Amino acid sequence: MPFINRSIAIALLLVSGSAAVAAETPDFNRDVLPLFRKHCNSCHSAADPNGGIVLEDYARMLKGGQTGAAIAVGQPADASRLYRLASGLEEPKMPPEGAGFNAEELLVLKAWLDAGAQPPAGGLAAQGLVTPTIRMQAQVKLPITAIAVSPKGDWTAVARTTGVEVTTVGASEPTILSGHAGSVNELALSADGSLLVVVSGETGLTGEATIWKTSDWSRGPTLMGAHRDSLYAAAVSDDNRWIATAGYDRQIVIWDAVRGEVIKALTGHNDAVHSVAFQPKGSILASASGDRTVKIWDVASGTRLDTFSQPAKEQYVVAFDPAGKRVLAGGVDNRLRVWSLSATAVEGTNPLDLTRFAHEGPLLKVVFHPTGRLLATTAEDRRVKIWETGQFTEVALLERQADWPTAIAFSADGERLLIGQMNGELQTVTVNPAWFEVQQRATPLDGTVAGNHLAATPAGETIAEQEPNEGVAAAKVIKVGETATGVLGTAGDEDWYAFDAAIDQPVVFETNASRSGSAADTRISIVDEQGQPVLRAKLQAVRDSWITFRPVNSTELEVRLEYWSEMDLNQFLYIGGEVMKLHRAPRGPDSGYFMYPGFGSRHNYFDTSGSAHAKEEPAYIVEAYLPETPLIDNGLPIFPVYFMNDDDSERELGTDSRLTFSAPVTGRYFIKVQDARGFGGEKFSYQLSLRNLKPDFSAWPHQRELKIPAGSGQRFMF
Repeated sequence: MPFINRSIAIALLLVSGSAAVAAETPDFNRDVLPLFRKHCNSCHSAADPNGGIVLEDYARMLKGGQTGAAIAVGQPADASRLYRLASGLEEPKMPPEGAGFNAEELLVLKAWLDAGAQPPAGGLAAQGLVTPTIRMQAQVKLPITAIAVSPKGDWTAVARTTGVEVTTVGASEPTILSGHAGSVNELALSADGSLLVVVSGETGLTGEATIWKTSDWSRGPTLMGAHRDSLYAAAVSDDNRWIATAGYDRQIVIWDAVRGEVIKALTGHNDAVHSVAFQPKGSILASASGDRTVKIWDVASGTRLDTFSQPAKEQYVVAFDPAGKRVLAGGVDNRLRVWSLSATAVEGTNPLDLTRFAHEGPLLKVVFHPTGRLLATTAEDRRVKIWETGQFTEVALLERQADWPTAIAFSADGERLLIGQMNGELQTVTVNPAWFEVQQRATPLDGTVAGNHLAATPAGETIAEQEPNEGVAAAKVIKVGETATGVLGTAGDEDWYAFDAAIDQPVVFETNASRSGSAADTRISIVDEQGQPVLRAKLQAVRDSWITFRPVNSTELEVRLEYWSEMDLNQFLYIGGEVMKLHRAPRGPDSGYFMYPGFGSRHNYFDTSGSAHAKEEPAYIVEAYLPETPLIDNGLPIFPVYFMNDDDSERELGTDSRLTFSAPVTGRYFIKVQDARGFGGEKFSYQLSLRNLKPDFSAWPHQRELKIPAGSGQRFMF
């Protein structure tokens, strides 16, 4: 029944007789604690214990405060100072502001005290969350939230929302660890395997961490009272001295693992703390938070050493590598980041080593193989990936799981990978020895062609197009040294030419149209004997981004990009079919990345052409590979680049085209000429030349005469 109706019922029962009162005795969590939350907890909480009194749960209420006990257990209500202050029988009346307890509420409090101030029905650890009972209508498996494996391999603990099931080798029945407040969210295992910490809590009320001794699975201290919301994470220091807990209330609490007492609280995160990790054999703690940061703490002093602010979205997981020299973190931005940790770990000494686009959804878990040579990651994209831990290159992508892989652990011998899912299923995957093999990573292409300034092949014959010349069968043959002349006479007209090419013998096609006053804006492309475009390279995206400031025209050098701090000079940038290269990093908050220049505009690579790009348009850092190179899917796109050019990639020829072609196999190929806009007419004439690739350049100082006094210097250009 609603609270006010229950209060009235209790009031009537008080009038009708003591037997009726006994039958309807109020429960502390159900009836009394809501009154304390309404009137008292603003001044009498663990965070603000005015007078030393905490009225957030039954156990701490019994302790009283600086003036003694708040209630007199087993005595009439008038004997309890709390009741006398709440009812105005004693000054000062509490609460000091507002209307305070009304008559019905005082009757509830009095009835509970008169009945002996009994503890809540759920016991002292109960925190007063009153929810309706929901009965299962079908048999379902509860979600798996965590997995822990004994370092000796003699037991495996699987946590579900309601408890923990421990399977011991040789035992006929599993051991069930229960009695945790709220939902079980995580497990933390000590390095020696002697302690298992079960992390749980009730949303909006409290969080607790229960210590279990794995030798006999006896219950140790329950760490409670310091958190005011559910716990998400815990970690045990290597020497079993400290336990760190963290959760939705944004604070990290360091506990004495033996006495179960609070040592200190680490504050500084502005959102929920989702993960904590102790440095192996050290006193440093790392934490990952919904405030989009990873923080490094010195536990002994309680000081914050550094804050890693590179993540753009919430961080869910953090871990140290087995050597304790690197920190890994990931979360909602789908990335795995790795920082190097200095000996002091103080701010400014812990550089970001690398960033990997890891998954197509937020990362959920990361765990190292016992050898430290592999890392397993899981994410909301339902994928599990395996990475080598040298440069964190992906070595395996497991089959997509049926549901979120919310828990993961390697077996003690490292031969199996255990995966727990949100749907309650537990899967075991055999570790493939091939994952440990040194990966011979394909060498990316650099996108350059030897000799950008090309010498003209000695002039050969000039041939004129003969219509119809569209398609493989109608194409006229052109040879190295020859020049074809033609007109794109109608809208959409294509002129095809056949040529023979030897493998890896580059040749250059070039048009002359707009430079000679033609109305044509030529585009040239190469196809094979089946009329299919010839693939030049595959571009694998390794980082995603987007244009953040304003549209970019087809010539300007500066582009403002998201995640620019994680990009490196000389990396390829792919935007809408155009490939550029990063030349100069931003020089301030109102600056962007500068691209390598061409002739008055940005230089393009792989004979791609410059174009305009809109604000918010996707951008990718890419690596280029030969078409036949096998690539491991990393969740980001792979872009094909064909032998095609619209405007010369250096803009040396304006809107005319230049294309360098290297045949993948010896044979006959076809080049087609068309207007990039699909226009045509009598004024759309062009010349198409074919020549060998041959460097042709000389160098000289810009200033022919240099006067440099002895012992001094002067800048000059070539």
